[in-house]
Amino acid sequence: MDTRRFVIVLVLLALGVAVFTWYVLGKQQERKEAAANGEDGETPAATQPAPQPAPQASAPPAAPDDSAAANGEDDPPASTAPAVAAGDDEPTTATAPATRPAPAAPAAASRWKYISYSQPEDKPIRIGSLAPDSEYVMEVELANRGAAVRSAKLRKYFVTVEDKQLYEENPAAYAEAVRQNPGKYQGHYKALSVIGEQDEIDFPLATRKLVVTIEGETEDATREVPLENEYWYRPAGASENAAVFAFELQRYEGPAGPGGERELVPVVRVEKTYTLDPKDYSLKVTLRVINLLPDRGVKVSLDQLGAVGVPQEARGEDMRRPMAAYYKPESQEVDIRATKDLIKALVEPKKVGVRVPAGETNAEEPALWIGIANKYFASVMYLEPMEGGEAEAQEETDDEGKDELVAREHRAKFFFESTFYTNTRGLYLSGLELPERTIAAGESYDVKLDVYVGPKDRSIFVSRDPLPARPLYDDLGYLDTIELRSCFCAFDSLSWGLMWLLEKLSIVALGNYGVAIILLVVLVRIALHPLTKKGQVSMAKMQKLGPQMKKIKEKYKDDKETLNREMMALYKQAGATPLLGCLPMLLQMPVWLGLWAAINASVSLRHAAFLPVWITDLAAPDALISFGGVNLPLIGAIYGLNLLPLLLAVAMVLQMKMNPQQAAPETDQAKQTRMMMYFMPVMMLFIFYKMPSGLNLYIMASTFAGVAEQYVIRKHIKAREEQQAAVETTVSAPGKKSRSSRPKKPKGPFWIKKG
Repeated sequence: MDTRRFVIVLVLLALGVAVFTWYVLGKQQERKEAAANGEDGETPAATQPAPQPAPQASAPPAAPDDSAAANGEDDPPASTAPAVAAGDDEPTTATAPATRPAPAAPAAASRWKYISYSQPEDKPIRIGSLAPDSEYVMEVELANRGAAVRSAKLRKYFVTVEDKQLYEENPAAYAEAVRQNPGKYQGHYKALSVIGEQDEIDFPLATRKLVVTIEGETEDATREVPLENEYWYRPAGASENAAVFAFELQRYEGPAGPGGERELVPVVRVEKTYTLDPKDYSLKVTLRVINLLPDRGVKVSLDQLGAVGVPQEARGEDMRRPMAAYYKPESQEVDIRATKDLIKALVEPKKVGVRVPAGETNAEEPALWIGIANKYFASVMYLEPMEGGEAEAQEETDDEGKDELVAREHRAKFFFESTFYTNTRGLYLSGLELPERTIAAGESYDVKLDVYVGPKDRSIFVSRDPLPARPLYDDLGYLDTIELRSCFCAFDSLSWGLMWLLEKLSIVALGNYGVAIILLVVLVRIALHPLTKKGQVSMAKMQKLGPQMKKIKEKYKDDKETLNREMMALYKQAGATPLLGCLPMLLQMPVWLGLWAAINASVSLRHAAFLPVWITDLAAPDALISFGGVNLPLIGAIYGLNLLPLLLAVAMVLQMKMNPQQAAPETDQAKQTRMMMYFMPVMMLFIFYKMPSGLNLYIMASTFAGVAEQYVIRKHIKAREEQQAAVETTVSAPGKKSRSSRPKKPKGPFWIKKG
């Protein structure tokens, strides 16, 4: 085909497609306008009557279409005023102009309606504060969508070390730096945040679903409303430390009038209140479901999310864990179960929304709380027991021996979910199912949640002092969220003791935990000095036994049992003990392991600096030079040049060179021993390269201190030997020497002495 003709045909086809598309879109727009003007028989949102609140003890919130103040906005535009959203299978929101004619309401089946925000671009709601002089320990930003939490930021904790350093220097300059350079300065630490992409989004503490059934009806009596994607309206009257959201469900009732209109009757309203007190890491959440019908009861059930978006704390190592606690009535103890099987059940299916049961409040060992924790922070949702007569309205239960911590009367179910997004790994969600409950006409049902969002700090969890510690944390066993990962030779009490000792030493060191670690090295070295001295003396004695040991080995080389017996006799005669040289290091191994557990569990050491430029985070590897991840054999992924492990290897080489060597000729065994001695520092380099800098600082400082200690001890031993040699004298007596000291004369034949 000619090129010119081909281009002309292509242009004509493109014009035809454009005209056809324009025609189809125009027809669709006409149908949408007709539906919005009520031509499909539904009442337009702008002309629906305002909901009438049912009688109740407390003052009802303002109707959502009364004023801008009801939405929490000072001067909102007309397009963002809340409206009544009609819903068939899937509810929608409406923003119709106020001049629409009123069409007839449906004459047949009942139609459900609910109050919802018309626009998602609502005014941010914040409770708490991040100001340096504030009494609040966190700031919570709330979202109208799902009446959920958008983020929870902790005032005393930051994402990076650079954030903390600049904030401590100049808070005002730091706030400006976060705005100007968000890539470098990432702000305060977010213990909760929104996760997901595009339409797959999950909000922390979102109320997911509401199911309502009107009693005494058989047709169109049940409505299930997915709430997490709906925008709740904000009634007026919230205090400074609280925020209130409301969601109202309505429906048409009664016979149709002459024009087809029907009465719109409020059915239930869900009120959700967030409260945050100063100095408190607990966010109080109250869900109240109110029956607005004056003459009929309703059955309701709720699905409530808990922790979402708990961040990964350590790069390259994800220590996030789902956790659930259970109450043991016999021992009256709280038990946090192992989560390995739970994680396996969540991760293996590789599906979105896999729900795994985590316990019930009315089980034999009832569930108390559920949460998700990482290395240093946790978010835990505790369902509080009901108060007073509200519990009596529940179904009859056996309350004998019921502990006040257990919310048995709620009959709730805790659960975990796994979510998998396109560009992220699997993440955990936690939640709570509140099963169906009957609410009488004009009555309400309250659910109270205590959500801890903060650091895993022992001083908060076990103290009975005022805020931020609370006795409830101790009673609920929040201390067990701190994972020490101890072993047989470094039990938990040793790790707790080292954490306590480091805190006290940091006070002496004016808040510098690096100096506190060096002071800990000094204390341990002083405690082990007698053993170290004995070990060095023993090794010096063994060095002099080299020739005798060689003779014994040659004499009894074919008799291992006699060889060992003679060697032990030689050691005993010389006063040498081979194990004394290794004993100080063996005794320090539990301290190393306990300190490693303490550093990995102590949030106080997170972003704690030793020096201004280098070793700025004792809980992470010291990166003298940072770079992208590089995979190395035997080490794995590394993200920087860590200097402390290299210095540790050098210190171990110096220490081994300082050890006294036996004066024996080279043998294959001696060569293997020397090779193992040099192999040890290399192995320690590989093991400790990615360890926290606080642990490497301790071992390196302890090793260099050991080198200096050995030098002083050996110098003292040498000076003592020289002093003993100087005081020794040789006495010469006249006449012949003693018979025993004179050499024997050679005998001639027939035993005749010569000469």
